[in-house]
This record gives sequence, structure tokens and C-alpha cells, in this order.
Amino acid sequence: MEAEIFKKITANIFKKNSFVKKGNYFRKSGDGVIASVNLQHSNFSSSYYINAGFVIEQINPGLKDPKDYQTDLSIRFFMTKDGEKIIVFDLDSLNDSDIPWLEEGLQKNLDEFVNNYLSVEGLKLMLKTHPDFLKFTKGNAREFLGYV
Repeated sequence: MEAEIFKKITANIFKKNSFVKKGNYFRKSGDGVIASVNLQHSNFSSSYYINAGFVIEQINPGLKDPKDYQTDLSIRFFMTKDGEKIIVFDLDSLNDSDIPWLEEGLQKNLDEFVNNYLSVEGLKLMLKTHPDFLKFTKGNAREFLGYV
């Protein structure tokens, strides 16, 4: 799959979910939380990672356009294909017949890991539901969310 096609598919899904593109990031504001999603190109292949992060505005006042390294909690999108967990999206192994799988998988990730958690209470619920995400949560955010 060509990189431009992959980027267009991801952009369309993010825009359908009310994300706004600025630079290399797609952002969506919630109730005291900003979600930031970006495509990270591999330096070693034609592969991409899809990263999502959350910024708690009370911890980061004034940070309206966060980069991935500035987020309080970070996750990486994944999908399942032929029973295998896919975290790295290798464009050389994707083709046009994978477009519906990619679109459905992106939407599922947004629904399961982003859209339902765009508030401080939502992030608390996310960490309760997915305690393994605590290892991707900065210390001050853990403390703020009640996970010391």
C-alpha cells in the first residue's frame, strides 16, 4: 500500500471522529483532556505505528497542541489479522483489499481506547479497565488520577 493511501485512510477516520489535524497530529478535546494521535514512520522500513496520547489540562495548563512526548498517558493502536496482533503497520504487506480491515480497526481503536475516555473520569476508568496502561502513564498523571 502506498503511504499516501494509508495516510488518507487514517486521516478520514480521524476526521469522522471529530479530530482536527494540525501539523503531523490529529487532536480532539474533551472535558479537561486532549487526545493526540499521530502516525510514526519507521526509520528502518515502510512501516508505521499509530500512537495516541492524552494530556490532562489541569496538569498541563496552556498546552493545547501536545506532541506525543508531552502526553500524560500514551498508547499504541493495534489490530488483529489472521489471529496475529499487529502493532507495526507494514505498508509493503498491505494492499487495497486490506482497506476495510484498516478502517474498521482504526475505528475500533478509537472507540475502545480514545473516544470513551476524553475526561479525567474517563482516564480513571481507562486505567481501571486496562491496568497495563499504567506503565505508559507519567508519574504526576498517575498521582493526579489516584494511582500512586
